[in-house]
Amino acid sequence: MGGTVYFLAVWLATAGVLFAQQISVELITNQDIYLPNEALRVGVKISNRSGQPVIFGDDGAWAQFSIMGSDKLPLGKTGDPAPGEIFVLANASQITRWFDLSPHFDLGTPGTFTVSTAVRVKQWGETFTGTVKRFDIVRGVNMAEIPFGVASRQPSGIPEGRKYILQKVRDTREARLYLRVISDDGLKIYNVLPLGVLISLSKPEYQADQHGRFHALFQTGSRYFTYCLASPDGQMIQRHIYEYTQKKPTLGLDENGRTIVKNGVRKPTPDDFPALPPRAPLPLPRRSDR
Repeated sequence: MGGTVYFLAVWLATAGVLFAQQISVELITNQDIYLPNEALRVGVKISNRSGQPVIFGDDGAWAQFSIMGSDKLPLGKTGDPAPGEIFVLANASQITRWFDLSPHFDLGTPGTFTVSTAVRVKQWGETFTGTVKRFDIVRGVNMAEIPFGVASRQPSGIPEGRKYILQKVRDTREARLYLRVISDDGLKIYNVLPLGVLISLSKPEYQADQHGRFHALFQTGSRYFTYCLASPDGQMIQRHIYEYTQKKPTLGLDENGRTIVKNGVRKPTPDDFPALPPRAPLPLPRRSDR
């Protein structure tokens, strides 16, 4: 009996090692360059070739992250992202789960960093180390700065001063446009919002409307322009694409004083915000048509 128990224990330990060799973890990011305090979204891509289904998320924070600076010192963190729901990864399959690390690390200082992850599988008592992903935090080029006020929630309160800062970042492939929303004294950052790709040498149009919202229109292709509308908190309200037809799209005012895009033709795309509704299924043919 004792030999059987010993054999079973050895088999389980060996199986755990073998399974560990058949689970791979890869870190993915959509970009390599970020602005200070921009959301850092990383994807944890897990491949299962262990020969059996694997359960993830049944012991809390199954994916833990660390970020190392160029000085080889780890950044302090306040915790790990919420684990989400428990899921089962079938054999011979893979899945990618995305996490935003910016609320858990101080990402406000420019520099070169590396992010890594460790994924735990409770059923085996094993932890798998993923690939390391490098990224840079750089200071953007300020293209415009617009001060504005936000009404106080108190009837007799003083309006709160804020600033819209339009910034550009260039990497080896393209230039990207961002909107940074900060307090008037610069001590509070409400959001760093990616707006889109900007064609070189083109100049974006921008303005704040009577409601304190930010409008931007900029060229993203030879004949295409992106229009973005953002809230005073730096959240995207609307994003549309316009095609240059007979006249170049521009920002203007309608008869009621509202900011609109003049000229051009709107082209619905999958990048629209809010997202386009799914297409309705085609109606089934009537019996008389069959």
